[in-house]
Amino acid sequence: MTMTTNFVPIKSDKFDFYISKYQITMREYLTFANETHSHYPEWMEKENKYNIETGSDDLYEEANFEDDAPIIGISWEDAKAYCAWLSLKDAKNYRLPTEIEWEYACRANTITPYSCQEDEVNEHAWYFDNALGEAHVVASKKPNPWGLYDMHGNVWEWCEDVWQETYYMGVDESYANNSEKRRVLRGGSWFDMKENATCSARHKYDLDFRYVDVGFRLLLTS
Repeated sequence: MTMTTNFVPIKSDKFDFYISKYQITMREYLTFANETHSHYPEWMEKENKYNIETGSDDLYEEANFEDDAPIIGISWEDAKAYCAWLSLKDAKNYRLPTEIEWEYACRANTITPYSCQEDEVNEHAWYFDNALGEAHVVASKKPNPWGLYDMHGNVWEWCEDVWQETYYMGVDESYANNSEKRRVLRGGSWFDMKENATCSARHKYDLDFRYVDVGFRLLLTS
C-alpha cells in the first residue's frame, strides 16, 4: 500500500487527494500491529473473548484470514494509529477519508444508488446474499469507474468524521462535535444486505467499536 500506483488521484475544483484502490489487507495491518506490538485486532488480543485461540466467543471462527483479505475487527482508533504509523514510515500524509471524500470517490461521477447499474451490483460487491458468510480477498470483484475496488460491500470502512444525523453531500468538511463520540462507517459489507452497500448508505459506531465486518482504506494527501 505504500506505492503511489496503489492510489487513485481524485482531483476536481473541490478535491485534491489520492485514495487507495483497495481496502487495507490482513498482511498490511498485521505488519503494523506486530511491529508496534499494539492495536491488535480483537481476534488476536490477549484475554479478549473474541480471541480465536483462547476466547469464549467464536464470532471470528469462520472469518477469512488470508493475507489479501481485508483486515477486520479493528476500531476507528486502530485505523487512525495505522495511518500515523505509515505516515511516519513513508514520510507521507495518510489519513482516513472524510464522508464527502469517500462518497465522491465511490460515486465516480455517477448519480445512481450504486456506481454501477443495479443489475450489475453482484459483479462489484460482496454482500449477504453472495458472500457465503465471510469477507473476500480485496479486488476480487470489478472496480468502480475510477478503478476503486470494494467501495460497495466486503467490509464497512471507517471515515474520519464524527457522526452527524444530517449529512449533506455538498458540505466539504469533517464534522467536529465534542458531544458526539460515534464515527462514520461507509460502504456496506458481506454481513449486510445489498441495500446497505449503496454510495450513500451510512452507519455509525463508537470510536472503539470493532466487529467482524469492519475495516478501512487510506487517503493520501498530495
